[in-house]
Amino acid sequence: MPYFLGMIPFEDIDKRLAGIGKNRKWLAETSGKSESAIRSALAKSAPPERRSASIQKALSDAIAAYERDQAQKKMTREDLPTSIALPFTQEQFDLMQAAAICAKMTVTEWMIHELNMCGEVWKADQRRKDIVEAERIKLLPKRPV
Repeated sequence: MPYFLGMIPFEDIDKRLAGIGKNRKWLAETSGKSESAIRSALAKSAPPERRSASIQKALSDAIAAYERDQAQKKMTREDLPTSIALPFTQEQFDLMQAAAICAKMTVTEWMIHELNMCGEVWKADQRRKDIVEAERIKLLPKRPV
């Protein structure tokens, strides 16, 4: 059965579920697909119409998202780099130095502060996107698969 790049082949989905300690019921809840649709798609003799790209993508995305989340949770502070190199022009550095002086900080303190602020903006944007997606899912009628 051909599959799209980035998608888990139907034949491997049960193995991947076992590998992360999850089952088809979890997959149904997470992917928004019915247990019967998943059972039909993963049957060894499933006809092609039961193995659509949309169900393959939904199942693959659910598993991949869980695996990414687990990998991220395993990351410790020691895994993070202790320094990064940021190449700036003299003009850019002068602007940052002026901003740091205005904030009564060193350039390094100012840069750390600014990077942390960018992180907070990114996290807030992600929370907003998650809320919008959750509301979108609630509003969509459940279609039989």
